[in-house]
Amino acid sequence: MNNKNFLGDLIKMLGSVFYSNGKTEIKFHKVSPEYKQGEEDGTIPVRATRGSAGYDFISTVDALIYPNQDVLIWTNVKAEMPEDVVLKIYPRSGLATKQGIILKNLVGVVDSDYFSNIDNDGNIGICLYKIGGETPYEIKKGDKIAQGVFEKFLTTKEDSSLSTRISGFGSTGKAV
Repeated sequence: MNNKNFLGDLIKMLGSVFYSNGKTEIKFHKVSPEYKQGEEDGTIPVRATRGSAGYDFISTVDALIYPNQDVLIWTNVKAEMPEDVVLKIYPRSGLATKQGIILKNLVGVVDSDYFSNIDNDGNIGICLYKIGGETPYEIKKGDKIAQGVFEKFLTTKEDSSLSTRISGFGSTGKAV
């Protein structure tokens, strides 16, 4: 048995983002200066530990999230990935269970063609929502606010999508 072929086949089967050329094709970048929201540069997300699946997204601003209201925080970071990979954004479990802070859309989906779009250069926005309670929750610049997990996805045999994204945040319904 050829171990190199076995390992390569296993990696492909498991849906890893590593390809046969041995390098990853996934990378975070800071958005171009003209697309930056606010004063702060983005912080490139990193995993907290070797066993962490999620890359931690960091707040670029101080913000108060009032009960039953939301705040959109731009990370000033974009994600480059192959067409068959998606970046899913999830709430941090501690914020959700201890503070009632969730993502307004529950799970954020960042498609590969969102990268460097003409509207916002692929700037990843995270909309946080506070469920109930009496007092607002304070987010500080530099706080971990969400986590992103890259996942490979499959398409159906009949898939015929030929559309191209024409803009940024919330735009896939407008693709041409």
